[in-house]
Amino acid sequence: MNFLQSIFGTIHQKTPRTGLSRKDTKKARKLYEDGVKLMLTDDGRERGKQYCLQAAEMGDAVALLQVGLSYIYARLPGSEDMIVRLNNGLFILPGLEADISKGLDLLEKSGKAGNSEGYYMLGMFYSDPDHSLLPSIQSDAEKAFEYYHLSAEMGHVLAQQKVGSCYLHGSGVKQDIDKALEFLQKAAGGGDVYAYAIIGSMYLSPQGCLKPDTRKAFEYFYQAAKMGLAVAQFNVGQMFEFGDGTEQDLRKSITYYRLAAEQEHSDAQYRLGLAYLREKKVSEAFRWVNKAAKQGNVMAFVKLGDFYRAGIGTRRDEKTAEKWYRKAVDAHDPVGEYALWSLNLIRLERQENGDPQNTPESLKLLLASAEQGHPPAQNAIGCFYRTGNGVPKDERKAVEWFRKAAEQGNEDACLNLYNCYRDGIGVEKDAKQAMSYLNQAAEYENASAFYELAVLCEEAGDHAKASELISKAAEQGHPEAIQILRENFADDTPENQNFLGMILLEREPQEAAEWFRKAAEQGNADAQYNLGMAYYKGDGVDRDRQAALMWFKKAADAGVALAQYNFGTMCIKGKEEDANELLGVKYIRKAAEQGNVMAENFLGFLSFKGSESVPKDYEAALHWWTIAAEQGDPEAMNGLGFMYACGMGVKKDIPTAQIWFQRAMEYGSANAEENISMICASEDGDEQAAHECLRQAARHGNLLAKEMLKELKSEED
Repeated sequence: MNFLQSIFGTIHQKTPRTGLSRKDTKKARKLYEDGVKLMLTDDGRERGKQYCLQAAEMGDAVALLQVGLSYIYARLPGSEDMIVRLNNGLFILPGLEADISKGLDLLEKSGKAGNSEGYYMLGMFYSDPDHSLLPSIQSDAEKAFEYYHLSAEMGHVLAQQKVGSCYLHGSGVKQDIDKALEFLQKAAGGGDVYAYAIIGSMYLSPQGCLKPDTRKAFEYFYQAAKMGLAVAQFNVGQMFEFGDGTEQDLRKSITYYRLAAEQEHSDAQYRLGLAYLREKKVSEAFRWVNKAAKQGNVMAFVKLGDFYRAGIGTRRDEKTAEKWYRKAVDAHDPVGEYALWSLNLIRLERQENGDPQNTPESLKLLLASAEQGHPPAQNAIGCFYRTGNGVPKDERKAVEWFRKAAEQGNEDACLNLYNCYRDGIGVEKDAKQAMSYLNQAAEYENASAFYELAVLCEEAGDHAKASELISKAAEQGHPEAIQILRENFADDTPENQNFLGMILLEREPQEAAEWFRKAAEQGNADAQYNLGMAYYKGDGVDRDRQAALMWFKKAADAGVALAQYNFGTMCIKGKEEDANELLGVKYIRKAAEQGNVMAENFLGFLSFKGSESVPKDYEAALHWWTIAAEQGDPEAMNGLGFMYACGMGVKKDIPTAQIWFQRAMEYGSANAEENISMICASEDGDEQAAHECLRQAARHGNLLAKEMLKELKSEED
């Protein structure tokens, strides 16, 4: 697209209402176009300017707009002797004396001549509250709305969005949610990305007659996200993360958080960091939270402090942790205040041999956090009033603070209220109320609540319920509950011994491996698989490939799909002395037939590639990749995309290939974006560019791309 096309592509015109004849209208436009061409040459700039001015005098709508803006922006740096281009594709005519009043008048004439951009620019100037566009113009919401409305009625999409926003917020016009929705939907229909996002927000936090509708909110945010709007991508990420308005899908949430994060959206960077932390990808978690913190994200200040404090994804450094906590405190963040208080308390514990007393400074931090409603701080203040640590002992105040925290779902506060009502601390004894708080704490999966309920059930003679609750407490890491299981399971069933091994795996990997061994030696297939994993990864035992193979095979022969897949891949990828592709494929096929998605994808790849034991079979590849893709495997989706893109085993179908690559990207595939680029190049008929995209993907380690290049080369030969 040349420069003239880009100029006229930005101007929204209806039939000109200039009073000129059709012949004069064409003459004025031709004069303006010739002027623009001359303006872009070194020796024709002055003559071109005169042509543009004459065209404006003759009433050409675009010339009126350009000359009007030139009078308004004549004082911009460089506008006296060079062309300064504006965002709408126009440029300032050099050498004019600044005359804002004349400029505004010409913009209005441009609008009256049928140029919606003229009215739109007037709306922009009058709606500018901080005077960043034109400092000398007093903002006037009613005038702004009037001009936006005139422009919108002429079909100007951005003006339609502005009119919708004015109706939504009651800016310059009486608030009218129905009218807001009407104009915003017009703008969205015209492709305005912000209109989609605003409508999404309206359905998420409805006003007036609108009812909350998270599904509709998701649909509108999703459209804006596909168009690249960072805030919409962030909202879609959140909705996928929490299953709000759509099915919960953590992998898709990561994809959309990353899209927004790469556009420097700090909340998305923070949420992406938390998502990677959940997946135990601590280096990535640290990297993204650090990015968010450096952009001033207060939540990230606290989390980055936590990372430095615990040495997560970085070196352990309490001084740096304190620095980030203090940044959050400076922003009056209650979570940061609580975090800094807890760090100070730990330091006092070290100094005072485990019996710290609150200092006035640390107590001030804790109170500030509690008074802003942070539940852990409220619970901690309650504990100090109960014991008199740093404050006068006041059991009634303790109960008040516990209650505030419990009302916000703090499980420790619920447990403290149970103790208070049970023993009459700060309140009258009330067994019924005590049990209510204990059950509430248990609903929040509190380990101590499970343990306390187990003790009560045991005392009441309900041994089965007590045993169930002890197991729940142990799963949450309650030390007394774990010890009870150790004693009870020493000579118990292998199922229970394997269960205890799973509980201990992260806390005590060596002991966990011993419990797995006890159960595995009694023939428990799950324990055999777990022991195989321990040997494979070196968790609690020395890494031992042969031992891992042995235990995986035992579990695989007992029907454990994961063991079948692991044993199979180890056979295929093994060293020369224990490599056995035929045996490996046999076990991987068993896992795939049980619905193991990794095995399904692996069989798809083997069938696509071909090997000594698996003949190349595109039909089989299509079968296995389709099954795996339907279970959400992004690499299988990529495989299907390649097959449809190149017509391998299926009729060539570019739109279907695009759908699979798009889905792969949404499910977190690192290769999908390159694949989409390849498709776009192929669709444009640029085979050379398509091959280059394939080669680039192969260089980045994309195995499918490597195989595809081999296939294309063999076809050429």
